[in-house]
Amino acid sequence: MDAVAEEVCPEKKDAFNAVSLSASTITRRVEEIGSNVYAQLQQKTKEFDFFSLALDESTDVQDTAQLLIFIRGVSANFEICEELAALQSLKGTTTGEDIFDKVCQTMEKLDLDWSKLVKASITTDGAPSMVGETRGLIGRMNRELEKRGLTAPLRVHCLIHQQALCCKVLKWDSVMKVVVSCINFIRAKGLKHRQFQEFLSELESTHGDVLYYTEVRWLSRGRVLRRFYELLPEINAFLHLKDKTVPELIDPEWKWHLAFLTDVTEILNSLNLQLQGEGKLICDMYSHIKAFEVKLALLLEQVKSATSSIFLLPKTCRQRTQRSRSQLKSAWKHWKC
Repeated sequence: MDAVAEEVCPEKKDAFNAVSLSASTITRRVEEIGSNVYAQLQQKTKEFDFFSLALDESTDVQDTAQLLIFIRGVSANFEICEELAALQSLKGTTTGEDIFDKVCQTMEKLDLDWSKLVKASITTDGAPSMVGETRGLIGRMNRELEKRGLTAPLRVHCLIHQQALCCKVLKWDSVMKVVVSCINFIRAKGLKHRQFQEFLSELESTHGDVLYYTEVRWLSRGRVLRRFYELLPEINAFLHLKDKTVPELIDPEWKWHLAFLTDVTEILNSLNLQLQGEGKLICDMYSHIKAFEVKLALLLEQVKSATSSIFLLPKTCRQRTQRSRSQLKSAWKHWKC
């Protein structure tokens, strides 16, 4: 920090040096910033004419269920506010009653009026604990609104969650198992990983490494496949140097399957990114979904007619600068030695 202060504002270097960076001080200041942000949210919620909620429950690395509650409100001036209202930990069970209690706590802390929820909506991931009519969150909130003489809110299934579930159907284990196995072989041990990075550096490759695949982060599959496809000759050569033979890497049919899966996954990732972000309205998201359906129909016709103008990789293959045999041979001799 001293070096940055000296470069950016040397006249205030002494003031920066006087700032305490102890763990307790940083913790206190982070807590103060968090309290200030929450106070600003409480002030904004007072201006809401209507608001909606979005909920998602997931489990962290310590097997603790975490409930995320997002709020979107609109004021009389049509100013839209989207914020994370709360992150609630569910230590015990995760039933609809438990989730409902956390939602009630959040609404009380933000001083939200239940009547302003009526004409808005509640978006969930479709889990039974969320949408159950009897014991789920939606059923419990409907009964609470009936007690208050209010009508039930509109229930919406998260479009991004639906799209993520559909993506999981596209497994193609014959391709993914080979890709994941090769990547794990390269990156499992530090020495082998460093040798692979140096190997790519000597070949002046456009990429310096392969990427890990994480099933939970579904967008990672498209990036992993793209990087693997673009480094396929180098990966195959390196595996041969390590006396590991993977016949699929030189099988033309398997490589076409890899290219097809890479293209399709990137199309799905593109849709997912279009559905994300702040300020998205349901009409915009619906338009993206309908456009994607049209693209799927076009994709199907392209496959039936054995044309590939809609696919990305064939064009990429033609434009990609291939590594010369002399480069691979020189690298092979170096690493064999």
